[in-house]
Amino acid sequence: MNYNLNGGVLIIGSLFWQDDRDNGDGIRKRWRDIRLEMNKSIKVSAPIRYGRFSGSPEKRNQTYTMVFDKSLPNEKFGRAKVVPFKKSIVNWNDLKEEVEELSEAEGTGKDFIKGNSAWCICCIVFNKKVSLEKKNDILNKWSQVLNENQAGSNYFLQNSTSYGCTPQGELEIPWPIELKDLDFLIATSTQPSNRIGITDLTAQEITIHIGNRKYFIPNFLLGIGTYQDRDILNAINSDKNLTQLLFKSIIENYELKKHEDKNHRYWSWDFCREAFHSNQLDDVTKALHLANYLASWGMNRGSGGLLQKNYKIHIKAIEILTDVKYTSLDCFNGNDFTKDKIKHLFKLVDELSDYYSSITYDRMGDQESITPTDTLISKILLGTLSCVPAFDQFLKMGLELGLLSNRRLSKRGLSLLLAWIDKNEIVNLRASIHESASDLPVMKLLDIYFWSLGYQVAINEK
Repeated sequence: MNYNLNGGVLIIGSLFWQDDRDNGDGIRKRWRDIRLEMNKSIKVSAPIRYGRFSGSPEKRNQTYTMVFDKSLPNEKFGRAKVVPFKKSIVNWNDLKEEVEELSEAEGTGKDFIKGNSAWCICCIVFNKKVSLEKKNDILNKWSQVLNENQAGSNYFLQNSTSYGCTPQGELEIPWPIELKDLDFLIATSTQPSNRIGITDLTAQEITIHIGNRKYFIPNFLLGIGTYQDRDILNAINSDKNLTQLLFKSIIENYELKKHEDKNHRYWSWDFCREAFHSNQLDDVTKALHLANYLASWGMNRGSGGLLQKNYKIHIKAIEILTDVKYTSLDCFNGNDFTKDKIKHLFKLVDELSDYYSSITYDRMGDQESITPTDTLISKILLGTLSCVPAFDQFLKMGLELGLLSNRRLSKRGLSLLLAWIDKNEIVNLRASIHESASDLPVMKLLDIYFWSLGYQVAINEK
């Protein structure tokens, strides 16, 4: 039978980002490069969670990996990735070949069922638009191939529900509403299992094994997430070693994005900071860089007063920031912000706030003043003196995940941040981060870390 279908792979873990199945073999990367349209990946909702304790105790790489869980209510659905195949599926042989290549990328061999214990099952889910005739033909053939591994098949048939599948290998999950052009998806599914002795799988239990192997952190940073993520992130931020692991991963991921795209908005902070410290540029040019930086980080949106003004309103701010009385606040060339500078900092905050609030603009016929919010003032300070992080909505969300109770530009808020830096030995950790970030001011590193935490959770939950 000719199928003439377009399909893809539903990926819920390391198949999306890990290059090697075993050290240096490059099998997964080759599979993605040859078979998949990675630049067309789509984020979709799916009933997934961390739920399988997998790995080898001898290799000390055991961690909790993803499983399908059809019992999850819609509000607990996670975020998975769908990647289309490069080729259309004309017939059964085409489909079987794609499944076999997926199987080999997942683990040794090309079987639809992996091993006598059926540790992994290759399964399929259909768009409702696929005809019943084609669907039944595929499932009949699929079932026949499943049965070729007799021992594995026997185990699977007795436990198919725990894999989220029918005995024929159909994955019993809703078709992702985000997909309109694809006819089917194939996936690999594993059986949930907790560590021996664990009956209630908590975020803390998942977290204590995160450092054994790369899994949770790359998933999180690439948008593969679950309803458990917030609690896991809270637990990570309660442990110094895991906090350092996550901190380093986030900073290096941020720097990687910058260096992969020389026009990325992340560069606007570098340009603004370099211009501010240049002896070759006048205040007008520095104000232009500050305006561009603020715009690239969202400060010209909505009904805010900056949208109604040009860059020259920042010239006076540059004059204030470069006043010799604030030189000690400049975190440049290794001069990090310290607790003894907090009181002096808020004299600068007050002076900047007074200046911006004196600027008026027309809003629908009424004269209003620019509001010097924590977000505006802290973004200006980050882009110039780099003595505080930028207290926007995503940073505040990240601070909450980091278990910091005060999430404002305040004396108490900065004291807590400095205590967090000391507790997690961030200054010492900085030297081991990728060279492009190793000389960044510690407050910029904190901004990257907490902003990225909040931003990634927000888009994963969207």
